[in-house]
Amino acid sequence: MNSFVARSVQKGLLMVVVAGLAACATPPVEPTAPAVPAAPAPAVPATTPAPESAQSEWIGNFEGKWTVDGLGHSGKATLKITAVNGNQIAGEATWFDTPFGDLTEPVWQSEIKADGSLMVRHKNNAEYVLKLANRKLRGNFKYEVYTGTLDMDRK
Repeated sequence: MNSFVARSVQKGLLMVVVAGLAACATPPVEPTAPAVPAAPAPAVPATTPAPESAQSEWIGNFEGKWTVDGLGHSGKATLKITAVNGNQIAGEATWFDTPFGDLTEPVWQSEIKADGSLMVRHKNNAEYVLKLANRKLRGNFKYEVYTGTLDMDRK
């Protein structure tokens, strides 16, 4: 029994020594000053809103023609811009005589970009980029597999 007790004490002593060495191997942690939160970043809009004078140039009714590249198929197009809010427009577009019939869609997403172009998307996946110059909107569109041009004048 003595040898059993001696071995148990040795094992227990060994465990205490290993645990003690492990504690000594870890450097003491110095108290640090409380972290000072970083100042919040200034709020910056993702895009620069169109100047107020330019906003009024966009509002109105535009009418013209769409033409599919390579096919020559074309028809009448209208875009009614009812409001400009920052760099976005509100309104609706109608494309007449398409292979899908006459399509009227409200503007779903839009952006007036810094270069003066207007990007418009509709929920039916039609999208186009137009440039406004001299009361005319000119640009390109994409709808499903079709691409083409849009030419519209302010009415």
